[in-house]
Amino acid sequence: MSPTLIHADIFFYITTIAVVVLTVLVIIFLYYVVKIARHLEHAAKRLKEESDHILDDVSIIRESMEDKGGKAVSFLKFVLGTIVSSKMAKGRKANDKGKKDTKN
Repeated sequence: MSPTLIHADIFFYITTIAVVVLTVLVIIFLYYVVKIARHLEHAAKRLKEESDHILDDVSIIRESMEDKGGKAVSFLKFVLGTIVSSKMAKGRKANDKGKKDTKN
């Protein structure tokens, strides 16, 4: 065999080994990429489910606040209405007394 053929054979053996090693490394890399992608997909689904639960909780809280808020507003109107009407009644009595005193 001539030295050029020996050099060519050595080159092809080394190239073949390098291609096989690189192929194995690419396969391992892709395996981990697929594994990470599956975990990300699972995490995204879980995040979506949890955000839906949070939105449901917020809507329940909002409805509760609207119901209780309406009750609180009604109560405040009642209390303020009572206070205002009692002050107005006292004011009328004071005005009536003042008018009676000026008439006498």
